Order: sequence, then structure tokens, then C-alpha cells
Amino acid sequence: MRPRELAGLGLAAPLALVAIAATAAPPPLRHAEFSQVPPAGGLRATVDRLAAAAREPAWVAWEVARVESAGGPCCSWEDDEYCRLEGRDHGWTTDGGTRPPAAGGLIVLARLRGGRAESVRAFAADCPLDAGGLPWIWLGEIDPAESVAWLATLVPRSRDLADRALAALAFHDAPQANATLARLASGDGFERLLLGAPPP
Repeated sequence: MRPRELAGLGLAAPLALVAIAATAAPPPLRHAEFSQVPPAGGLRATVDRLAAAAREPAWVAWEVARVESAGGPCCSWEDDEYCRLEGRDHGWTTDGGTRPPAAGGLIVLARLRGGRAESVRAFAADCPLDAGGLPWIWLGEIDPAESVAWLATLVPRSRDLADRALAALAFHDAPQANATLARLASGDGFERLLLGAPPP
């Protein structure tokens, strides 16, 4: 594992959370105000609570089982081996090319701002990430069924969130993921959303 370069240890003061040991190691990480918190009351309740408490943008992240045959999502590493979560996007790739086969599970990240999750990303557990100096709240390993259920709530909100949530769902190694993808695809508003129309 590559060395982690952390901009700060412990929580940013506005979040006022208690750090605990996580059940899974975080990904290689730099430029992050790192903290670990328990997913008390379940994933959805935890994300909602963190979003309400955050007075500045922050990333919350957790790990789930990943479909190995789907490859390991990461950046193409054109000029830096770390995926920058803030600023311009890197090119995106799975295993192959300059990236060795991925190891471990899937890291799901939600960017919190304004009391809610405004974006979501997913990367292989060994993909190096750069948090751009923002708070990084690590929940550890989460039941994939909880992660699937939470991601599904993002799909109706916007085209961008739908694209990112569906991509993350496709990498979840859980029977609920396939069932949820099929259910979402059959929904009345799904085609309108993918075509860029607002939900009815």
C-alpha cells in the first residue's frame, strides 16, 4: 500500500464527531482531514446526520464487496497516480492499461454540502485518492444491502447523481444490486431522467 499523506488527523471542528476504529482500512489517501466514525443507526441515518452537521463540504466514505469480474474503477493516472476528488476529473478506467489488477473491495464516497449528498463516486479499495484538503469521514465496512438502498435514493434527484449512483451500484457484489438496477430501469421516470428531463 502506498504511504498515506494526510493533511490533518482527527475531525474538522464543525463536524464534532468521535473517532473510532474502522472495520476496514481506508484507501491510499492524501490531502484529507481524516477521521473515523461509527455508522450508528445504519448508513442512511449516518450520512444524513453527517450532512446536517457539516458546515463545509466534506467526503464520507465506506467499503463494500466489489464484483471482481467488473474490474477495479480508478483513474487513468495520466500525470499523477492519485485520483483528485476536487477540481478537474481524471480520466476513468478499470483494470488494464497502466493500472494493475485491483485488490480489495469497492470504496463508495459521497460529497456532502448544504445538508445533503451532492455527488457520489466509487473506486477500487486500492485506488489512491486525493481529497483536496476536505474532511474525509471513514465509516469502514458497510453491509452492501444498505449501500445499495442508499444509492437508489439518489437516482430520482438528478441526471448526474443518477449516472454516478448507477455506476456505483453496478460494482456492488450483492444480490440487491442487480434487483435494484432492474427495478430502477423499469420505473416510469427512469427514461425521462436519462434523457435529461426532470422527474415528473
